Amino acid sequence: YTTELAISLKCNQIIAEHRYFGKSVPDSADYEYLNSWQSASDHHRIIEKFKEFYTDKWIATGISKGGQTVMYLSYYYPDDVDAKVPYVAPLNYGTEDERIYSFLDNVGSGRCRRRIKKFQKFVLNNQDILRTEFEKLSDSKGYTYDLVGGSEAAFEYCVLEYPFAFWQWGYSDCKDIPRPDAKPKKIIQHMNSVAGFDYFADEYVIEFRPFFYQALTEMGYYGYKLDDFKRELKHVTESGFEFAMPEEVSLAFDPQLSIELDKFISDEAEDFIFIYGEWDTWSANAVELSGDTNSKVFFSRKGSHRTRIRHLSFEQQDEIYLLLESFLKD
Repeated sequence: YTTELAISLKCNQIIAEHRYFGKSVPDSADYEYLNSWQSASDHHRIIEKFKEFYTDKWIATGISKGGQTVMYLSYYYPDDVDAKVPYVAPLNYGTEDERIYSFLDNVGSGRCRRRIKKFQKFVLNNQDILRTEFEKLSDSKGYTYDLVGGSEAAFEYCVLEYPFAFWQWGYSDCKDIPRPDAKPKKIIQHMNSVAGFDYFADEYVIEFRPFFYQALTEMGYYGYKLDDFKRELKHVTESGFEFAMPEEVSLAFDPQLSIELDKFISDEAEDFIFIYGEWDTWSANAVELSGDTNSKVFFSRKGSHRTRIRHLSFEQQDEIYLLLESFLKD
């Protein structure tokens, strides 16, 4: 695919696969070498080699985890590129960063948030009926849920995921939330369209274990406020994503990297343009700048995790491309 910036700037583009993802997987499943420094060093080496051929200015960009990768690259190798444009990239402080909870308590309208919570409780209170349709849809798509603790636990996790995904992706409007008298099939189809059931399916979890490992050791992630559903939950007892990793894999989150990266981004990092969606749940953990650098953060009004430069106001777009021009000057 061709990225937004490559199209706008009519420039060459290199897409690098992340280590331990896709075909870039070692013979062994040893996670010792899956860390931010090793990953940043991959990209540093790629840039180093291709600079022999592409001798003009360089931009590093990426979306979500790719945006985090841009931040790590600049942290470890600050002189590698001339401009950095991370899209919707959070800077998390823990495996269950609690800023997410505050965000979900305040995003959008109070009426919409109340409707979401009411829908969640209705679904959990009627899960014995609704789970039949959940299992039918899952079977039709070949989903199994052994790693998360079975289909009962997977169903409850999907309900817990619903508000995070609702605001993250912005695929649905509050008026689209089914009412209690809706048919079970419609309710389940809606849930799947908002908080895809594949997220907790074995095949997805196994495929994205490298991501979960990084999230649970260095990058941080999010969890769920189980206390909000004490009476409704019957099967879920853990609020985080540790279920994604085999028990024999050691998981110890080190917050020091996030602390140091935050200080670097806020006070030192030059030539960054950060793009976020205002209503994207991940914007709860957006970077904050001290004003001591030339970097800048842009938010798309009511934007989601799908936010790109083209979704910003014309004034913001003009400012971004003027900034890029200044970053790329000789």
